[in-house]
Amino acid sequence: MAKNFTNTASAMILSSENHPKLLASVDMGSNSFKMVLVRAEPSGRFLRIDRHKEPVSLGRYRLCDGSLGPGPEAKTIEALNNFMGLAKNYSAQVSVVATAAIREAINREAFLRNVEEKTGVRISLLSGEEEARLIYLGVLQFLPLYKQTILTVDIGGGSTEFVVGCQGKVLFATSLKLGHIDLTETFIKNENSIEPSEKVEIANSIGLREKDEIGKSIGLRETVGLGNSIGLREKKEIGNLSGLRDKVKNLRQQVRLVLQGSPLVKFVENSKIERVVGTSGTIKAIAKAIYRSHACNFPLFEESEQWGFGKRELGSIIEKLCSGQEDALALGFSLKRSESILAGSVLLLEIFEVLGIHEMEVSPYALGEGVIAESLASTCLNYDVNANIRWHSVMRLAYRFNGKKRMRTAIICSGLAKEIFEGLKTCYEMSDTYQTRSVYCFDGKDYEYLEAAILLHGIGHFIGKKGYHKHSYRLIKNSKHLYGYNSEEREMIALLARYHRKKYPRYGQSLLEPFPREVQLKIGVLCAIIRISLALQRCQFLVIRGIEISKSHEGYQLASDYDNLFAKGLLCPSNNLFAKGLLYPSNLSMLLKVIAMNVNPNAMDDGWYMQAAILMHMLTSSDWVRKTRNPPRSSK
Repeated sequence: MAKNFTNTASAMILSSENHPKLLASVDMGSNSFKMVLVRAEPSGRFLRIDRHKEPVSLGRYRLCDGSLGPGPEAKTIEALNNFMGLAKNYSAQVSVVATAAIREAINREAFLRNVEEKTGVRISLLSGEEEARLIYLGVLQFLPLYKQTILTVDIGGGSTEFVVGCQGKVLFATSLKLGHIDLTETFIKNENSIEPSEKVEIANSIGLREKDEIGKSIGLRETVGLGNSIGLREKKEIGNLSGLRDKVKNLRQQVRLVLQGSPLVKFVENSKIERVVGTSGTIKAIAKAIYRSHACNFPLFEESEQWGFGKRELGSIIEKLCSGQEDALALGFSLKRSESILAGSVLLLEIFEVLGIHEMEVSPYALGEGVIAESLASTCLNYDVNANIRWHSVMRLAYRFNGKKRMRTAIICSGLAKEIFEGLKTCYEMSDTYQTRSVYCFDGKDYEYLEAAILLHGIGHFIGKKGYHKHSYRLIKNSKHLYGYNSEEREMIALLARYHRKKYPRYGQSLLEPFPREVQLKIGVLCAIIRISLALQRCQFLVIRGIEISKSHEGYQLASDYDNLFAKGLLCPSNNLFAKGLLYPSNLSMLLKVIAMNVNPNAMDDGWYMQAAILMHMLTSSDWVRKTRNPPRSSK
């Protein structure tokens, strides 16, 4: 029943067409099922647009013989049907992978066969090493660690995956049976933390029909493996402090025993580990608790570039979780959740001590994103493993310096710029003039620079409004956080931001001298696109339904649909723009029909290819809009 994941990934075919596709991955974990929905581009870059989670808890409902009964099977079918319904609404291609809870079940083959027959979903059962590799691949999509030797730790409900990798290659991978759910059930679980409704659910999952005998049946306690009697008393604190500390001590001894018996310790000692990264919901919950204990605003923390904590902070969280229910609630955990977090925290602390770890970074990307990346790598011809790193570094820098309003404006402009860029690219490719094709040969990288410049063009406001475009240039050029870009690429993005306003870039300028003539000309064209998109966005009275680029004998024409602004009195037909033939009021199917740029690259020195940008500036200037709304009365 176990299938090769590569075959499943190849089923998620990404079309060769040059537009994004929607992909989804489902991680059937021991504690919960998680679906990640992304918009993927042919370059391999993807943007996570939605997440869904179903609390299935397969690891808690195993029978005494290690098999999964009808209860977990019903929960699995229900969760997968929910996910498939969501994916169908999005028209997304889905890949589903199963991990430790199913991998370690005695009846895994029959379980998967029944689930597949009832849901029609193809499920890939991952080995521990394959799961670790995909987690590492997912981490590389978020953190700029491709060239460094890193240790990745993922604490799951039924197992913990460790992987050492460098430059996208796995140097060592192992999966140890140290899941926080299993450890909670064996060492930490308190009889008062199970609510009556949950006891009924557990009883049903193993086929116990007489619910009134729950709490009396010794066999039930042994079957579920709780280790403590199941009562129906009200919630109390986690337990006696000394008794809980004894449980923690026993837990630490067990974890240390398993770790020291693994080849992981020796491999880490002989390797030069540069960074340590933690993934999974447990580690993210620990990080949130640490920041909450320091009274930090966690929403801001989520958008920052650094997720991390040290050994001392981890120890303080364990102390608070052992102190009682009130401290656990102060950290944001319910009584039930605090037990599994305590087990996960103790497990992580032992990993810190045994492997000699002092600090750990946290990645929100893990197995689900690794499945997406693996699928893209197998289907995209020009897959770039660093595409997501560059995108995230640009977005983090933009969010750091841009306010919400400025960020929203930049995102709208990037969408307009993409339409103009694609239209010009199509015109260039269809051009029969060799000189035009050679000078204006756009590729995917050019749009990436264009998009980055638009998103970052306003960050100079953080320093000051006057000359902010120059401040943006310096911030981008000297930034150490634009990961994945070399110095030449950073300079190009900075120049595009620098020349999005005021003076136009001209061939031979000192800032452009390091670039070849063809690149200098391309920078000028990209600057024109930025100016036009920014100008279009500033037309707040404009309802843009689409942009089309066409070739004419004068150059290139940009046309956009519009609402009839003449009827609204916003445009005055007597304005001299119409006399110059730059607007065509008789053609009411278009708002704009302007020359975007001259095809003759030699005209760049005179700036004639910027006619559209100049016109759009006139169209959106406050003085012009005010005059057209209140046209001067003719004197008689």
